[in-house]
Amino acid sequence: MTNTIATIDMLNRSALKYAHEKLSFIGNCDMQFDASFDGSTKHGATLRVKNPAQFNVTSGTRAATVQSITDTTQTITVNSPYHVTFECTSQDLLQGIAYMDEEYIKPASERLVAQVEAAAISDLTKAVAQTVGAGSYTLAGGYAPGTALTDLAAPSYAMAMLNTQCAPTSDRCIVANSWAMGTMVNGLKGLFQDSTQIKKQYNEGMMGRTSMADWYANEKTWTLTNTADVAGAINGGTLTSGVTTLTVDALTAAPTAGMVFTIGDGSNGYIYDVHPETKVSTGKLKQCTVVSATTTSITFSPALIFDTADPTQNCSGTLADNQVINFYGSASTSYAQNLMFHKNAFAFVSAKLPQLASNDDCSVRTSDNLSMRVWKQPDLLNDRLLLRIDLLAGWKALRPEWACRISQ
Repeated sequence: MTNTIATIDMLNRSALKYAHEKLSFIGNCDMQFDASFDGSTKHGATLRVKNPAQFNVTSGTRAATVQSITDTTQTITVNSPYHVTFECTSQDLLQGIAYMDEEYIKPASERLVAQVEAAAISDLTKAVAQTVGAGSYTLAGGYAPGTALTDLAAPSYAMAMLNTQCAPTSDRCIVANSWAMGTMVNGLKGLFQDSTQIKKQYNEGMMGRTSMADWYANEKTWTLTNTADVAGAINGGTLTSGVTTLTVDALTAAPTAGMVFTIGDGSNGYIYDVHPETKVSTGKLKQCTVVSATTTSITFSPALIFDTADPTQNCSGTLADNQVINFYGSASTSYAQNLMFHKNAFAFVSAKLPQLASNDDCSVRTSDNLSMRVWKQPDLLNDRLLLRIDLLAGWKALRPEWACRISQ
């Protein structure tokens, strides 16, 4: 029986299949925005996403307070092109789809999406401020207790962080490296029972669902490495509600993107987190993540909004000169950053690339909101084909408060 000749469209179907199988992180993000990149709109490389409206609540029998509605948006930039290009011969194509799958398409697709996922995880983790686990402060300092990832304590604290921020209880997952998975399985070995999920956990070293989240192993989790200085203080500057940049006393080393800090001390007051609906302090210090910094200035997110008349208020307290800035963890120390998040915390967009050749030479396909292009170009002198797989993507932390790092 003769093999079916591998066509470009068949190879693209295979590439998408293998890509989906490897996307344990991106596959759990919100991918619903891809349809906007079908060529019917002229928005270039950006996509605007509307934020949910927020309101203040008043009580009593007096006349109602009418609030103005101001729509706000975020922008997702789709400008991260990734591709794999390799050569094959005419004889390779004649071997059939099964041969091309195993020899070329599978490893190329897996390598491609691994690179994309690693970049997305790194960027999106840095955008998340909420942190529990090893290296974090005690409850007295406003954090969940610092604890190694040896039992369900740290995942349960992460669950509490998401609950406090009103994240839906469905569609949550934990993405952790295999060392975290192995440590968790070992820490829970005393709870062994021979049910289907628990049996798989102990026989295969995999977690199923616990702490209100599905667990996925992923070796591409980002590692935070603190600089040599993890303590500072505010040095005047603009300290109004909504601030995103702080002037600080000269640090011996500039904080790097992704370092997490809190603000406050007994003398100058603390900045606390608040419940997003009631605006009542949670009793935990507000955590912020560094976007960029020098030794005298820190740009961070989220903005510190402590104006009680503002419906977007996200913290309580008042910023003041000389308030202490405490960074998460120890100086010059590395911490693996596993993640618990709700699906809508992050958005991933893959653009539908243009078809730049005939159907015989170029295929653009979309499956489950992931779009890939596979095309070939002949080299007549050497009787070979250049085969290229393309993926154009972008990502954004739309609701970073619906995610929490689990430090290890």
